[in-house]
Amino acid sequence: MKPNVSTNQEVVASSPSVTDMTAAGNEAQDDETKVVSPSQDQANQPSESDIDFECLAYGDFSSLAGTWSNDLGESVTLAQDGQASLSRTQSPYQVKTNIVKGNVCFGTIYDPNSLTESAAFIVVPKGIGDPFLGEVRTSDCLIIGQCASDSEHPYFKH
Repeated sequence: MKPNVSTNQEVVASSPSVTDMTAAGNEAQDDETKVVSPSQDQANQPSESDIDFECLAYGDFSSLAGTWSNDLGESVTLAQDGQASLSRTQSPYQVKTNIVKGNVCFGTIYDPNSLTESAAFIVVPKGIGDPFLGEVRTSDCLIIGQCASDSEHPYFKH
């Protein structure tokens, strides 16, 4: 079985010895490719992630440390202590965990020198649907922003 990352479906190639019965005419078909979607239960089950949510809850961001980037070319670099730098600004930022719920960490990224510079910082492990679109990804991701559409441009670790 070979995962198809863009659709989160598995492609199963049949061999000539395997036959499928079609519902229409119960005719045997050989050498066909079937697309099999994972069950809803599988999509909601947590998979092995490198993210340590217990540590995140206590302000230890070591499992997230490193550079993450999105499809718009934006990046964020996180340190173990929650300090962050964004590619689009020179200001130092800080990450704070607010709550870990349903295998998703909801937090805030903010400029400690400003009263207004802040955004949601959401950590979604692979195999778990994101809280806005419900999309299940094959890699851990971060959703950073001030509106739900920011989940269309998640950050992935390098």
